[in-house]
Amino acid sequence: MTKTNSKREKDNQGDSLPVYECRPPAWVPPTHKAADVGYLGFHPPHPTEDGGALSETEVKHGYMLGVYVPMSEFAGAIEARSQKEPTSRRLFDDDAITELEALMNEIFCRRTESIPAVPASTFKIPSRVTLNDTRRQSWFADLANPDVPLHKLGKNVPHGAKGHDLLDLLQSNNVAIPRAVWFLRVFGAGLRNKPNFNPTQYSVDWTNVMTGYLRKQLGDIALPSAPRPGLNIKQTFKGVLSDSESRERWVSRFGYCLQLLRPFYAEGLVDSRTFLTWLVQQMSTCNLAQAGFVAHLADEYLDGMLASRALTKPFVDAYRHLLQINWRN
Repeated sequence: MTKTNSKREKDNQGDSLPVYECRPPAWVPPTHKAADVGYLGFHPPHPTEDGGALSETEVKHGYMLGVYVPMSEFAGAIEARSQKEPTSRRLFDDDAITELEALMNEIFCRRTESIPAVPASTFKIPSRVTLNDTRRQSWFADLANPDVPLHKLGKNVPHGAKGHDLLDLLQSNNVAIPRAVWFLRVFGAGLRNKPNFNPTQYSVDWTNVMTGYLRKQLGDIALPSAPRPGLNIKQTFKGVLSDSESRERWVSRFGYCLQLLRPFYAEGLVDSRTFLTWLVQQMSTCNLAQAGFVAHLADEYLDGMLASRALTKPFVDAYRHLLQINWRN
């Protein structure tokens, strides 16, 4: 075999070799699990990318990308100025920052002029009107009806019922929780016109209304006392949970109040610290039958209570003391 033939065989073998492809190390994670968008921190060169083939002028003076910003009335002036002025003057001139600030202000001003104006808000806080019992009951019936739009009811809201009576109206009409929250928001917004209105104090006052409503319902739960001679417990004890009709009515009212309390607490309509402090105090004064409902409330709002040792420790101590007393008895 001659040297020429040997060289030709080597060239043929070289043609059959695969083209080298730059791959990242095995430990480099991909950018996306499904899409092929490359690897994190790995940017290999490609023959087809900009700057892959450089001319003699680009090698000597540097490679410059094309203009990607559309040529607007001020973009052309920026490009022309950046090409004419020396780089050293643009970077080290004392007035460069000032000129750049003026340029950016002009850009934002022209951008603001091109943005369509936001129309003025047409929303008005509903006026409060005084209604008799029949018309007020009709209004709350419409509030409970999901087919009646809220913008129709938002023209005016009834004035008069407040506090526990207002919560009883919402519960007795079985108003959906989102619509009840809307009504109570609108009801509270109407108080902003009062002099010396304090939103923070209003949330505290509304928290006291909610906790007072819960305390009133928990007060209906009582433990039977010691039976008198000749009478059994059933004859002497008439608890709210002992009768099926009163139990159903109590559970409905208490459950509705808990559902209403959740969005109030999440959206800051009730003061969290005031509510959690009441929860701790309630555990220290309740009986064993009420303690189960108070513990359920504490479990639902446990995250807020655990954020403060001043609330968590007294609550645990009160619950442990209650269990110890009833265990001895």
